[in-house]
Order: sequence, then C-alpha cells, then structure tokens
Amino acid sequence: MHLSQLSNSNKFEFSKSKDRVILFAVGCYAFFLSLVLSFLRGINSSFSQDSKDYISGAENLQNGLIWMFNNPDQFAKPLGLPFQVLVLKIIFGSSWLVIYKIIAACLHAITAALVIKICQSIGVRRHLSVICGLLFASDPLVIFSTTDLTTETIATLTITFWSYWALMKIRNKKISQTSKISFIILSSLCIATRPNYLFILLSILILLVIKNNIGVLRSTEIVLFSAVLCAFQVFVCLLYKSVILLAPGSGLGMYFFCRGNLNQQAVGLLDSERNASINNWVLQSLTNQNDIFFSRNPESGFVAFNQYLSTTGLKYCLDNPGEGLVAIFLRAVGNWRPFVAFGAYGVTTFLMSLLVLSTLLVGTIIFILRVKSKLEITFMHIFLVASAAFTLSILVTPTQIRHRISFSESLMWICCAIVINRLLSERHERAHIPK
Repeated sequence: MHLSQLSNSNKFEFSKSKDRVILFAVGCYAFFLSLVLSFLRGINSSFSQDSKDYISGAENLQNGLIWMFNNPDQFAKPLGLPFQVLVLKIIFGSSWLVIYKIIAACLHAITAALVIKICQSIGVRRHLSVICGLLFASDPLVIFSTTDLTTETIATLTITFWSYWALMKIRNKKISQTSKISFIILSSLCIATRPNYLFILLSILILLVIKNNIGVLRSTEIVLFSAVLCAFQVFVCLLYKSVILLAPGSGLGMYFFCRGNLNQQAVGLLDSERNASINNWVLQSLTNQNDIFFSRNPESGFVAFNQYLSTTGLKYCLDNPGEGLVAIFLRAVGNWRPFVAFGAYGVTTFLMSLLVLSTLLVGTIIFILRVKSKLEITFMHIFLVASAAFTLSILVTPTQIRHRISFSESLMWICCAIVINRLLSERHERAHIPK
C-alpha cells in the first residue's frame, strides 16, 4: 500500500474511533440526565393514569392464558407494554419499575446517538451534529416521558431508527446484522404498544418502493418482522374473538371524532376550569353510553361496546358533516401546535413547551422550504411521508400533544441542525467569493 493511502486509512480509522467515543459520551449524558430526573420525581413511582392501566394489564396477564381468553374485557389497552412489564416483574420482582426506568434511560441514550448518526449521514458538521444530539438529549419534553411508565420512549427511538434505516436503504448502504435484529425487535415492541405506528412503517416502505427499492420487501428484517406481526395479529383476534387490527379501543376515539365539544382542547388554548369541564363531559358521555349499551346487551363485552361506540360515532359524523369537518381539521392542526394545552399543564410547562416547540416548528418549516442537497431532500421525503401517516393514524385519538412530541421531536431537531449547517455553509461560501 502506498504511504499516502496508509496515512489516509489511519486517519479514517482514527475518525471512526473518535465518532464512537463521541456517540458513547453523548449517550452517557442522555442516560444519566434521564436517571437523575427519575430519581428527583421518584424512581420507584408511576404517575399517569395510563401507567396505572398498563400495570393493571400486566397483573391481569399474570393470571395466565386461560384466564386471559376467558376475560378479554380486562385488556382494553394494547398488550405490548403490559407484556414488557410482566417480563420485568418476573425477572426483577419488586424492583421492576426501577429497572424499567433504567431501560428507558438507555433507550433515550440510544436515540440521542442515532440523532447524531443521522445528522452526520446527511452531511451536517460533526460539532453541529453533536450539539443537535445534546439538545435532543436535554429536551425536557422528551426526558419527562422517560421518567414514567409510558410508550413514548420506545416510540421515539423506533421512529428515529426507522428514519436512519430508511436513509441507509435509499443510499444502498449495507445494513448490519445488528441493525436488522434491532429493526425486528424495535418494530415489534413499538407496534405492539402503539398499533397506529404500523401505518407509519407502511408509509416508509411505500416510499422506499417508489424510490426503486422494491427489494426492501424481501429483506430479512421485513420478512421476519412480518411473521412476528402476523402471529401477534392472530393472537389478538383469538383473544378478543373478533377481527380487529392489533388492539381494540378505536371506538372511544371514533365516538368523539366529529364532536365540536373537544375543539378547544384540540386548539390547546383553554384554562384549567374549562379543561376540567370538558374532561368531565367526556367521562359522563361514556358513562351514559355504557349504561345504554349494557342495559340492552347485558351479556356483551368490551369489544362489542367498542364497536357500538364506533358505529354511534360514525352516525354522528354523517348526521353532522359540517361540525365533523371542523373538528377533524382542528384535531389535525392541533396535533402539530407548538405548545401543550395551557389548562392541562399549567403556566410553567406551557411556556417551556412554547419555547421548545416553536423553535423546532420554525426550524422544520425553514428546512422544508429551503432543502438543498440530495440527502436533505431524501430525509425531507421520509419526514413528510411519516408525518402524514402519523397525523392520519392519530386523528381518531382525542388530541394529545405528547403523541406528536414522541413521534417527531428527534426528527425536528435534525431538521433544525440541517438548517443551521446550511446557513454556515452559505456564510463560508460568501466569505470566499472574490470581490
């Protein structure tokens, strides 16, 4: 080998080694930051109502398969997270929640490292990529979800990984065995916990096919993941004794789908009193429908009630098309608003979210309007297609800005890094233009 080639090879190896050290350092920062906040909030505590429902689901799973099939009404939420909780309880006993939060911190660390890798693969400067990873790792709206029993952390990691994987596929880069195994595991866990993410993955696959990557459908990771997904789908249909997609529960969202009563919550600008009033109306409406349905159908279960809510909601949409169109539009826009609901979270959280989310939204819009390189355009296509699928899939769910935060926060930080990188490049080019 020529001396200059040997020198370049050594520089390349040194650069790769340096990148690994940087990724590890940023990952450690993200990990410990999440753990510190978990300890401050209560490392062995859960907080949201959803987390309590997941724990209850895991306790029901402990009763065994025969009990599950005899009591399917006890599983109203997707089974993915309760299954994960059950595994942790079996292995670690009473310390399972602490272990879960340690795992969540690890997932947050991996996501921060992936943010850096995506930035660098698109051509963002190394130091700017690192800053982007650190900012994402420090994002309070993201870290907060890692300190409770939620589906947000796995969702954020999965969508970030899918974006990285899609970039590699479009660029015809070799996918390592580790990445293939990670794809199967993350995709299975994520879709089992958040079934609507299946539509996001399908949209990314369609994009890859359109970009002449038809072979992706025959790739090892897609074939094995499809087998796992089909097996899980069969299990769900047998459990609920009905043909449903991955999990029941859409009836709740469908019942309120076209009702203008929730418009203020979708917009997010309402005080705590009005927010509480709307929540009480929702609970009372469900209680009334529950009483009506089961008084007529005392032998029916949750799945039948879920179908009843869907049918009732659809009828309301057909009877009130104007109100429904307004409600659907506000919900679609509301999922992307640059702040959390004032009445639900209070002044401090509202202002913090306004600062973070407004910055990300402006940066993302600038990125979309001013894309330059081929790689930037490719990333934009992945982001837009996934975002469209996410928005459509989440419409039947009453507006929860946390779902959008977990989906897009990492990608929007990357968009902002690309914009800043482009501005620096343009400034450098102007500085070197002869006068």
